[in-house]
Amino acid sequence: MTALNSDLKLLDDQDIQRFIMDGMLSFHPDVSSETHEEIHNLLSNCSENESPLGNNVLSRIPQMHEVLRSKEVDGAITSILGKNYLLHPHRAVHRSTPVASDSSSFDITTDKYLVGKNSTTTSLWHQDAQSPTARARHHLPKYIIGFYFPHDVTSEMGPTRFKIGSYMQHDESAEDNLFQPNFIKAGTFMICHFDTVHAGFPNFSNQDRYLVKFVFTRTEYPVKPRWNLKNDNWSQSATAMTQNNYSNGWQYIWKWLLGTSNNSKSIDNKTTKSSKASDIEENRLDKIYKNDPNQVADLIIKLLSHAGKAKHQRLLVKTEYKGQTFEYDKKTTERRWNEMAVVMEDEAYALAAMGKQAITNVLPLLKYEDPWIQINAIFILGEIGYESEEVVEAISKLLDSPHQQVVRQALDTLSCMPNQINENCLSFISNLLEKRPNDWLKVIVNRGWTALDQINFNASMLLLNCTFSGKHKKELEEILTKLLNFSTGYSAKVASQGLINLKTPTALNSAITYLSDRAW
Repeated sequence: MTALNSDLKLLDDQDIQRFIMDGMLSFHPDVSSETHEEIHNLLSNCSENESPLGNNVLSRIPQMHEVLRSKEVDGAITSILGKNYLLHPHRAVHRSTPVASDSSSFDITTDKYLVGKNSTTTSLWHQDAQSPTARARHHLPKYIIGFYFPHDVTSEMGPTRFKIGSYMQHDESAEDNLFQPNFIKAGTFMICHFDTVHAGFPNFSNQDRYLVKFVFTRTEYPVKPRWNLKNDNWSQSATAMTQNNYSNGWQYIWKWLLGTSNNSKSIDNKTTKSSKASDIEENRLDKIYKNDPNQVADLIIKLLSHAGKAKHQRLLVKTEYKGQTFEYDKKTTERRWNEMAVVMEDEAYALAAMGKQAITNVLPLLKYEDPWIQINAIFILGEIGYESEEVVEAISKLLDSPHQQVVRQALDTLSCMPNQINENCLSFISNLLEKRPNDWLKVIVNRGWTALDQINFNASMLLLNCTFSGKHKKELEEILTKLLNFSTGYSAKVASQGLINLKTPTALNSAITYLSDRAW
């Protein structure tokens, strides 16, 4: 979260337009080569001689804060996510050790697991899952992944590969717009939209390759551009790599980042259509973002056609590994709940893109008996982000839902409306944190997390966002302090930041005590 660097190197219009189109950017922080070398040596030593660091890698190697707080990294993240962004408590070391195989059978298109012994990475194409458990997939830039490379990465060492501009696609299997750098200079920092499809690559060299993954989270909706804006008219970047044309969607995101999407009803629909008959995604996104107000009623009808199919429940596959049975979500392009990340119905994204004009039609869906319809309706209202007492009150009531999936999405959407969170809503949240239904306590992912863990985390994010409003300090402090004692360190880490934001003596004391008790 920006606070220490007053001399940020903000992105410009071309940078933002390229990020919207490609879903990624790469740059070099102004940090000494000695610092990168020191970080690399520490990563290597820790990987060889210590227990896996996991989310604690930043505490073990605090020198990486110099990279994260550099004017280039801080400025880029601020430009996209806003000045109060959060460094998510999840981070990971991706170590790729040499493989013994011949490299001739593996190319940029290959989707196969091939990594060296003790590697902590994958060579399979994938979109990252949310952590601890699932949240919705957003076309809007709400989460960013940061990849930090502390040492030179040659082509033999297997640089990370990307599917450019894939973050709006619902099917990660498409083999177009593939990109893999031939060489990555030590200290390089890459950022990509959280839902960008990417993959590692086998390491065919004779030395280990390291990168550290960070996640950054938006805490407030844009009300004005946070980059060096020169011209607020959308223009496709001449330096973008993507060959796709998602012009309507790109314009929607551009206007949203400008802080004008809720007041803007028109998008330039004069797009250059692809001649590729197989380009299903381009046609799909063109329909989603054509923004025809006459289609609202039809979209509602189409959305309701997905009711009655139990889509709020997971499709699970069982597998045996070393004598143990594991369950995981079946890979499918069908829109339904899972515990990786949830793609909503296309009608939901289309209604969200219509802004305030869709709210009246969407609100009644919150009372619909099908949980999947409720989840999509809640998501729509969160993407629109229009803060009104009526919307907040209607969503707050769903915090009493017996379905944990509905509760999780309700908390996520309310976090988009912090300025309208009132004492009644905070009371709902406080009561929610006392609940312990048995099905909320069941482990739902192999990492050991439960639905209750994600509910607590979503609640902590909502409360953190509320601390920037300057309202309800007493109530916020009480609930945030309660979250410090919950089992998942994710919730407590976010709650401690919320307490710091409140700046009251008791809130600061609670946060400092919690953090100092756990300092390395």
